[in-house]
Amino acid sequence: MEPLHIINVYPETISDGFGVRYAIYLAGCTHHCRGCHNPGSWSPVAGEPLTELILSRIVAEINDNPILDGITISGGDPFYNPFALLALLRRLKEETHKNVWCYTGYTYESLLKVINGYCICRNTGRVFRGFIVFDLWKSYFCIVCVIINDNYECLD
Repeated sequence: MEPLHIINVYPETISDGFGVRYAIYLAGCTHHCRGCHNPGSWSPVAGEPLTELILSRIVAEINDNPILDGITISGGDPFYNPFALLALLRRLKEETHKNVWCYTGYTYESLLKVINGYCICRNTGRVFRGFIVFDLWKSYFCIVCVIINDNYECLD
């Protein structure tokens, strides 16, 4: 499996989802959207490989910060390398017990083709503005797709 590459982390941000979040920006994106705020993230080898040492540090930082409401994975597109991403998501959820959101440019239908064999998905409606938020519940193998509106309220 190709390793994930990490571009940057923001230990406390209010710009990447509801509440105070720990944001992890991963490399790799094939969408190349016009007006992209982060075109330097398109290369899958941008930044540095996400090693065990870096991941352990990230988990420790998250666990040591009591004000965090959750974790956000962005990029690039986190689903550029979907199987490595799912392993990362499971590890983050298992070791931090925080909710995890992923911002992606892939459609819900495209993601189902990739993740259907690896987790249980509950279809809660249409994708709002192309974003799907993933909240890993307590179950190690369950990813729930939650559709949100402008106020970050769940629509299901």
